[in-house]
Amino acid sequence: MALFEVRQVSRDTWSVLSKGSLLDVYPTEETARWAALTLASDRCKAGMQASVVITPPLPGHGSGERRQAQRFSGM
Repeated sequence: MALFEVRQVSRDTWSVLSKGSLLDVYPTEETARWAALTLASDRCKAGMQASVVITPPLPGHGSGERRQAQRFSGM
Protein backbone atom coordinates (compact mmCIF):
# COMPACT_ATOMS: atom_id res chain seq x y z
CA MET A 1 0.00 0.00 0.00
CA ALA A 2 1.18 3.51 -0.83
CA LEU A 3 1.06 6.01 2.04
CA PHE A 4 1.35 9.75 1.47
CA GLU A 5 1.76 12.15 4.39
CA VAL A 6 1.03 15.88 4.35
CA ARG A 7 2.95 17.75 7.04
CA GLN A 8 3.62 21.41 7.84
CA VAL A 9 7.31 22.27 7.78
CA SER A 10 7.09 25.98 8.59
CA ARG A 11 4.53 28.77 8.47
CA ASP A 12 4.28 28.85 4.67
CA THR A 13 5.70 25.46 3.76
CA TRP A 14 3.91 22.11 3.57
CA SER A 15 5.51 18.86 2.48
CA VAL A 16 4.28 15.63 0.94
CA LEU A 17 6.21 12.54 2.00
CA SER A 18 6.10 8.86 1.12
CA LYS A 19 7.91 6.22 3.17
CA GLY A 20 9.73 9.01 5.00
CA SER A 21 11.09 10.50 1.78
CA LEU A 22 10.24 14.04 0.77
CA LEU A 23 8.38 14.12 -2.53
CA ASP A 24 7.72 17.86 -2.82
CA VAL A 25 6.97 21.07 -0.91
CA TYR A 26 4.04 23.46 -1.33
CA PRO A 27 3.18 26.97 -0.10
CA THR A 28 -0.25 26.05 1.30
CA GLU A 29 -1.90 23.15 3.07
CA GLU A 30 -4.57 23.03 0.35
CA THR A 31 -2.08 22.52 -2.48
CA ALA A 32 -0.17 19.90 -0.52
CA ARG A 33 -3.39 17.99 0.23
CA TRP A 34 -4.44 18.20 -3.40
CA ALA A 35 -1.07 16.82 -4.53
CA ALA A 36 -1.19 13.94 -2.03
CA LEU A 37 -4.75 13.03 -2.98
CA THR A 38 -3.82 13.11 -6.67
CA LEU A 39 -0.89 10.76 -6.03
CA ALA A 40 -3.15 8.41 -4.06
CA SER A 41 -5.78 8.51 -6.79
CA ASP A 42 -3.19 7.63 -9.43
CA ARG A 43 -2.07 4.62 -7.37
CA CYS A 44 -5.68 3.46 -6.97
CA LYS A 45 -6.26 3.74 -10.72
CA ALA A 46 -3.21 1.48 -11.16
CA GLY A 47 -4.87 -1.12 -8.92
CA MET A 48 -2.92 -0.41 -5.75
CA GLN A 49 -4.22 0.64 -2.35
CA ALA A 50 -3.29 4.12 -1.18
CA SER A 51 -3.81 6.22 1.91
CA VAL A 52 -3.26 9.88 2.77
CA VAL A 53 -2.45 11.14 6.28
CA ILE A 54 -2.78 14.85 6.97
CA THR A 55 -1.05 16.13 10.09
CA PRO A 56 -2.71 19.21 11.64
CA PRO A 57 -0.89 22.57 11.41
CA LEU A 58 1.83 23.30 13.93
CA PRO A 59 0.71 25.32 17.00
CA GLY A 60 1.01 29.01 16.23
CA HIS A 61 1.27 28.41 12.48
CA GLY A 62 -2.41 28.12 11.64
CA SER A 63 -4.43 30.51 9.53
CA GLY A 64 -5.01 32.76 12.53
CA GLU A 65 -8.06 30.97 13.83
CA ARG A 66 -7.99 28.71 16.86
CA ARG A 67 -8.59 25.08 16.12
CA GLN A 68 -10.14 22.88 18.74
CA ALA A 69 -9.25 19.25 18.99
CA GLN A 70 -12.09 17.04 17.83
CA ARG A 71 -12.61 13.52 19.04
CA PHE A 72 -14.21 11.06 16.66
CA SER A 73 -15.88 7.91 17.89
CA GLY A 74 -15.11 5.85 14.79
CA MET A 75 -18.60 4.39 15.17
